[in-house]
Amino acid sequence: MLKENSGMLQAISEFNRSYLLLAQRALRQGDIKGGQLLGVSDETAVLISQLTEAQIENLSNRSNLLCEIRLSDPAHLMARI
Repeated sequence: MLKENSGMLQAISEFNRSYLLLAQRALRQGDIKGGQLLGVSDETAVLISQLTEAQIENLSNRSNLLCEIRLSDPAHLMARI
């Protein structure tokens, strides 16, 4: 069980790191405006865009996901798949 838990924590950390790097890149390149697409405030979006590598590493090593999937209309999403 400890091994499974460790694997899950590592997967969460890798997901968080990937999410932060992708969000940061999109914000810096202007692919998304503010935090609307990310579901965060504009102030938080600015903070994400300014994170250092060390800060991203620190934030990534948490036991919970830094983002959530929100479906405003799940039926619409399923129709597109």
